[in-house]
Amino acid sequence: MNVSRWFHRSLLITVGLGVSLAVTLSAAAQETAVTSSSAGFNVHAPTVEAEDALTFARFAHTSTDSGPVDIYAESLGDTPLIENLAYGEQTDLIMLPAGTYEFVSRPAGSGADGEVLSRLNWLLERRAAWLISNIGLEETNSLQLQPISLIRENIEDVARLRVVNMLSGAPDVTITTDNPLAEVGGLGWLGVADLEVPAGSYTFSGQTSDGAMIPATSLALENNNLYTLVIMGGEDAAPCMLVVTTPEAMSRVRFTNELDETVAVYARPDDTQLIGELAPGETTEFFDFASGNYTFTAYEPGTGIIGHQFASHIGFAVPERDMTVTFRPNGETAVTDMSFTP
Repeated sequence: MNVSRWFHRSLLITVGLGVSLAVTLSAAAQETAVTSSSAGFNVHAPTVEAEDALTFARFAHTSTDSGPVDIYAESLGDTPLIENLAYGEQTDLIMLPAGTYEFVSRPAGSGADGEVLSRLNWLLERRAAWLISNIGLEETNSLQLQPISLIRENIEDVARLRVVNMLSGAPDVTITTDNPLAEVGGLGWLGVADLEVPAGSYTFSGQTSDGAMIPATSLALENNNLYTLVIMGGEDAAPCMLVVTTPEAMSRVRFTNELDETVAVYARPDDTQLIGELAPGETTEFFDFASGNYTFTAYEPGTGIIGHQFASHIGFAVPERDMTVTFRPNGETAVTDMSFTP
């Protein structure tokens, strides 16, 4: 394991690129927020707490003829979750309570009783991330809300590339680049191709099965990011690529020693030493981890993992959260504080 990627002290993690953050995060809770983007849409995010079971969703509009839309989550009331989302626009990741949602798209400004353009009933599982896109053509009654999972855990020092064909009219697409490792051929409508490629600069271009050219898009792909290339357009709009960039899910953890003894702190997997000596009553700075399952153990200093074990905590480092793991007497541990990563 590359320890320099696995954790870093006081590293700030930003979710998404390209538009303003869809939610405003506070130390303890994310309040209901109206976030305007430079593109012209608004996001009405619900109130969530750091301890909640949360999911992540972002929304995009790739339908060429339906006009701007409002997207409602019916369980969240009569205010649209996404307001006035136009063709080619995308939100950033939005935190929502995990659960099953009934999403409905309506013409922008038509209100909660406006015409239903498309509907999606979908389970958004905790800690998962989704891209939900308004796709198809109103003219052919093929409009729908289409979910695509965004797998942003365990990227492990590669650039992850996902190509999705959302072209209206449903032609196949072929995507080429100067690196054959990042090429995709014959991808059908709603087809998804996943690749892991070395970090670097790439120029992507393509062609549809009916002969339309997809203009070149240049990207600098970085390790530990997921890049989703959404191929959209068609019919009355030229084919093009919408780039959705999603960094790896990250968490921050610090440690408090409530024991009477000084301890060394190790993390599994790989039994990496994080702290050589943590005195009684002390609390460390935050360490940044790729979100996932970990075991944090307090040992007698200088003895390594074969020494006396005072306490061990098995748990999940939750995406976009700060958590404090506290070592207590009698082998007990607890997560004594959790908040959103600022």
